[in-house]
Formats: sequence, C-alpha cells, structure tokens
Amino acid sequence: MISLKNKYELKKIFILIVFIILITQIFKLPYNFYLVKNRDYDFRMMLGHGYCEKDSYGFITETIREFNIKEIFPEKIFYYPTPGMEGLLKRSDIKFDKNYIFLLNYSETVKDSLEDLKKTKLNVKGTDIYLSNYSLKKRNGPCFFWIKND
Repeated sequence: MISLKNKYELKKIFILIVFIILITQIFKLPYNFYLVKNRDYDFRMMLGHGYCEKDSYGFITETIREFNIKEIFPEKIFYYPTPGMEGLLKRSDIKFDKNYIFLLNYSETVKDSLEDLKKTKLNVKGTDIYLSNYSLKKRNGPCFFWIKND
C-alpha cells in the first residue's frame, strides 16, 4: 500500500507535470523553437509586426529593397503608432529625408479620402509636408509609399 508520504510526493510530481505542460502550451514553446530554427529573421519579423498591419514591417522592408533605398531612410507616419519600430529598421544616425514618405495604416473613409489627404498639410518632426508635391509609387491596402516630385 502507498504511504501518505508517497501520495504527497506523487501529487507534487503530478502538479509539476501539469504546470510544465500548461506553460508549454501557453507560450507555444515547440512551435516557437521550430520557427527560430527553420525560419529567417525577416519572416519572423513580418509574422510579429505584420506586412501591412500593425507596424507594417513587411511592406517597409520590401519597398526599401524594391526602390533600392540604402543610405537614407524614409519618414514614416503611423496613424496607429507603436513605439520602437525605428530601431528595428534604421540606423539612429540617419537624418530625416523628406523625399520619401511611408504612410502606414491609413484607412480611407467617406469623410477622409486619399484625395483629401493629398490636399492637407502633414507636420512631421516640425517639417510641413504637402502630399500634393509627392507621387504615390506603391500602395498595398492601407500602406502607401510616396516619392517627392522633382
């Protein structure tokens, strides 16, 4: 017959095993290990920060590669901002270049259309920007990439 002490030890071991299984499921540890091992950095970043939602990491990096923007980094305007995305995408010593602009997560409505936005003034880091002086070069849903007209 199992003694009281052994029952107590079995109960502790059972609770510990349930706790470990619960933590593993909550944090999706097997799946996350698989992702880190088999997927590259850009795929994981796009999974976490979205293509053209959340921080729009996928749209930004694809556009930077497509238009061969290496030394300068375009200004981003977030309509639903999250802090800290610049640290993932650019060096901190790069100055603001108003020749390129990303407009991210801009949802057009009946009241606020893209044509109305082109007529308004945007203030980015103390600089007034008129989108009527820019050409829309790329769009994917609510994400836009603008290049200044010569």
